[in-house]
Amino acid sequence: MLFIAVYFAVINLINLPIQKATGVDITKSDSGFNLMIGTNSKANGMFNNEDFSLIEKNNFDFEKVQKEAKDIAFNRIKNDPVGFAKLALRKFEIQWGNENYGYYWSTISSKDSKAENTVKSHPRTFYAVSQLFYILVILMAVCTCFYTLKEKRYDSLIVLMIFGGLLLSYTFLEVQSRYHMPVIPLLIVFGTGFLEAGKRYEI
Repeated sequence: MLFIAVYFAVINLINLPIQKATGVDITKSDSGFNLMIGTNSKANGMFNNEDFSLIEKNNFDFEKVQKEAKDIAFNRIKNDPVGFAKLALRKFEIQWGNENYGYYWSTISSKDSKAENTVKSHPRTFYAVSQLFYILVILMAVCTCFYTLKEKRYDSLIVLMIFGGLLLSYTFLEVQSRYHMPVIPLLIVFGTGFLEAGKRYEI
């Protein structure tokens, strides 16, 4: 609760000069719009021009866009719950199934050097290394889950709650492969919990 209170206090303080200078209220959430995109089965819950056109249709009116977007999203879920469940599984695969965005963004702006040319001349090899590292991080985190459960270390539940919250939110919201990247450092730290025998995991 304290974390949430501090977050909202800081974001509102930051918003004061920004809103005064630009007229844009950064505390307003576009969750309705993201929810609409995330429930578009034809686009696999990813960004698409069909949903994006709603902004222009409503003449860029924030409140109207959010209201209509929420209505569209809830109707999609209500009218086809089985289809939405299948969409959620496809979205899990998109977000958690590969690390290609990590490899792509690590090399897209590289300059002309011997090391970088070596990487770009063997894309499959370095992509495989990137994917292997990602899978290893996930496996280590899973192993730590079992380890902490066996050791009755329930303090680690806070990490699982953060991860679970992320997983749940993107079940409904717009998804991209790169959206798993912010949680990777957390999973790396969490995943080391079982490596040193006898040493209890500390958050």
